[in-house]
Amino acid sequence: MKQIALAALLVFSLFTAGYAGNNTGFDQPVESVLMPWEDYLSLRDQAEGEESERTWAYSYESALYEAKGRVEEEEMLLTFSASIRVRLFGEDETGVPFLSSEHNLESLQIDGTDASWVKKGNRLLAYVSGKGAHTISADFTKKISARHWPRTIDLSLVPIPKSHIVLDVPDKEVEVQLVPGTSLSSDPYDGGLIVRCGIPAVSSVNIRWHQNNAEKRTVPVKMSATVSSYISLDEQGGFCRSNVDFRILQGEKNYFQIMAPDWMDIIDVKAVKGEAAISQWFTESSENGKIVHVYSPYKQTKDFAVLIDGEKTETKTTYSMDIPHIVPMDVERCETRQSGYKSSLVS
Repeated sequence: MKQIALAALLVFSLFTAGYAGNNTGFDQPVESVLMPWEDYLSLRDQAEGEESERTWAYSYESALYEAKGRVEEEEMLLTFSASIRVRLFGEDETGVPFLSSEHNLESLQIDGTDASWVKKGNRLLAYVSGKGAHTISADFTKKISARHWPRTIDLSLVPIPKSHIVLDVPDKEVEVQLVPGTSLSSDPYDGGLIVRCGIPAVSSVNIRWHQNNAEKRTVPVKMSATVSSYISLDEQGGFCRSNVDFRILQGEKNYFQIMAPDWMDIIDVKAVKGEAAISQWFTESSENGKIVHVYSPYKQTKDFAVLIDGEKTETKTTYSMDIPHIVPMDVERCETRQSGYKSSLVS
C-alpha cells in the first residue's frame, strides 16, 4: 500500500508539474512540483502508513499525593488524596494500576465520577475507558504513633514519573526528610508545616520528620547478603556472572563494597533490585583482592541487588579457572550459591 501511494504521488506530481509548466507563462524548473496543498497532505498520509502497534495501552503523565495530618489521642492520622494522570491510546476499557494494594482505599473517582477498583497482585487497578487523558483520584489514610519521635512512614506507590508529595503536618519546629526525594521545600504556618517534594518513579518512599531540638541518633546499619554465581568457559577464557543481593535489616545505606579475586577483570556492574540504578562504581586493588565500590543515588532501606560481570582472558589452548569467591563486605551473614566447578578446557 505504501509503494502504491508513493507511485501515485510521483505520477500526480509529474502530471501537475507538466500542467503547471504549460499554463503559468514561465519556465518551471524540472525539480519543482506544483499541486494543491490538501492533495499533497492526503498522499503523504497514505504513504506514511498506519502507526505501529503500541506495547502498552496507556502511559502515566504525573502523580500528586497530598496528605493532611491530624492528631487523635495517641495517633496521628495522615489522610492522603492521590491524583494520578494517565493517557489511554485506545477506546477500550483498560485496567490501570494506580496504588499499592497495602492501602485501605476509602474512595475512588475517575474524571470526577465515583468508580470501583479491583485488587490484582500487589496493585489496585482502576478501569478507565476512552482515548485521551484521564484523572484517577483516590483517598486513603495512614496511621502512625503521635507519642514517639522521629515520626516515620513508608509509603508504597506505583512508580510514576513526575510525582510529587505535599505533606501538611500539625508539628512545628521539625525537619522533614523524604528518601528518595528531590527539591524539598518547607513552609511553616500557624497550624504546622507544609512540605513539598518531588520524587522519582519509585515503588516506595520513606517519610521521616524529627524535632529540631531533639538529639539526632544514627541507626547502625545491619545487612545480610546472598551471592549466586554462574561460571562458563570458552576458547577466550572464563566468564563469571554474580548476583549479589543485599538485604538491609536495619538502617539505610547507599554505599556497598564487594570483594572479588584480583585476577578477575570486572567488566560491568549494574543494579537489578532496589529503588534506583547505580550512580557510580569502580574497583580498587587491596591485599586481599579487588574491591568493587558501588554507589546508589539514594539511600536504600530494604533490598538492593547488583549484577557483577567478570572475566579472565586466556590465550592458552589448555587452561583452568577456579570458581571466583565473590564476598559482600560489612554484612552480618552471607549465603553463597555457586553453579560451576574447577575445569580445564582442551582444544
